[in-house]
Amino acid sequence: MKQIKTNDNKISLTAFEFSDLKGEAREKTLSQHYGFLTETNEVENESGELVQEGLEYDEDYIIENIEVNGYLFDLNGEILPITHYVGKHPFSGKHSIKIFGENMLCSIT
Repeated sequence: MKQIKTNDNKISLTAFEFSDLKGEAREKTLSQHYGFLTETNEVENESGELVQEGLEYDEDYIIENIEVNGYLFDLNGEILPITHYVGKHPFSGKHSIKIFGENMLCSIT
């Protein structure tokens, strides 16, 4: 479990790592992430075009992908809209969360 606080300290919320999710929230997250992985699983065909390729359901692979990417979720298993800034971006090393349609810088602890 993690705490997210906007830098203006007006909003504070609890975020959950995949390992924190149970029951329906866990199953929903697995299903949605499998759908995402399937949609983005492209290979090059003989003509050099990128085409979607089927992806076998492998729960261990899905969980590893979620954990490696550090996704955080709400209590219902919905992924939180968090951006981690890296590289030469002016906010590199910082995070933001989209709340009420607005990106707000935040801390994650």
